[in-house]
Order: sequence, then C-alpha cells, then structure tokens
Amino acid sequence: ASERDGVAPDMLAAYDAVLVCSDEDRALVRHARTVCVGNGSAIPLGDYRPSTGAQLLFVGPFRYAPNLDGVLAFLRLAFPAIRAAHPDACLRVLGGDGALDVAARHPAFAQPGVEVLALRDDVAALLGEFALTINPLTGIRGSAVKLVEALTAGRACVSTADAARGFAGAGFDGLVTVPDVSAMAAPIIALLDSTEHRHRIEAPRTERLAPHQWSHCLQPLTALCRE
Repeated sequence: ASERDGVAPDMLAAYDAVLVCSDEDRALVRHARTVCVGNGSAIPLGDYRPSTGAQLLFVGPFRYAPNLDGVLAFLRLAFPAIRAAHPDACLRVLGGDGALDVAARHPAFAQPGVEVLALRDDVAALLGEFALTINPLTGIRGSAVKLVEALTAGRACVSTADAARGFAGAGFDGLVTVPDVSAMAAPIIALLDSTEHRHRIEAPRTERLAPHQWSHCLQPLTALCRE
C-alpha cells in the first residue's frame, strides 16, 4: 500500500479509508484516513501447558512465496546446527494445499528430522505438541497470525526481525527476534538446552496478550464501519 509496493497515491485517494494490519505498514501509506486493524489470535488465553520435547513447528502455506523461501533458508542456514547440538530435534512444517508436492521438489525437506504436512484444522492442539515455533520470513509486509497464536498458546517463537513486524514492540517475553535466518540457530539451541528458561519466557502474560485477541483487535474496524 505504498509507491514502493506499487500502489500509486492517486489510487488510494479514491477510497475513504485504508486498512493496514501493522504500524509498520501504516508508516508506508499516504492517506488521510489510515486505520490499523492488527492481526490477532483466535486461540483463547488460559489453557497453557508447559512445553516438552525438542520439536519445532513452522506454520506457513507455501502458496505465499515468503513462507517457502523462509523455511528453505532455515533448513539450509540454521537447522543443521540445531540438529548437531540436539540430534533429537525435529521440524514439522505445515505447508498447506499441495505442500507435499512442493516439498518433493526441494532436497532440503528430505533431510533427517524434517516432516512436511499439508493441513491441520486443530492448530491450537497442534501447538501443544511442540517445544517452540519458528518464523524465518524476510522482506514481508503485514504481520504474522501464526506468531501471535503461538505466543497465546504458550509457545515461544524465534523469529527474524522482519517477520516480527506488528508485534516487535509488544513486550512479549516469548518472542525472540534475531537479525536474519542464520542467527536463529543459537537462540533455538539455547531454548532446547534449558527447559527452565523456555518455560519462563513461554508462559503467556494475559495483560500483554489480551489486546491481541481478535475480539479486541477488531474494535477499530467495527468503529470505522459504524462511522
């Protein structure tokens, strides 16, 4: 929604308001009425169970190219070091429709400890099976629903700085940000090394996460529609 992204200001001027889902996006938009409706979590607070094991989860349909590019970069630049430090570490990838066919074209998915699945409707229950989540995207806009859902479910998320947009300033203990994909290995290894530390940062803090439930996030949209 900016000239940089190929949207001309005269196109935006034809609309009464422009909606964005992060303050970072709002800074890119030239329109007198820009409303931020942040992405939120449909997973309710209050059902936290401490994490166990050494399984990592990435949720990201491959139809969105940065998801595929990001997880491939992670498998190339970070996962081998994680497996060397924790041979029992595994990565499960939920890649959406056609994920298995896409994965078959990329040898990185065939390395030990990697499993690709298509779809799961029970994301909240699925998160409970994992030690932590990853978000290795770069060069994106918007914000990641998967990130805030993981934190709400009580799972730490190790993310690139780009992929944390929309949530980086929210003060989430469980959000661990690094400059790039290659830098993700060290904090993931540290979180797998210390269950105590992982439990300390992953436990959801209601006062910080409540504003990121959909019931709260949609209030600016509701107000705009009424107006």
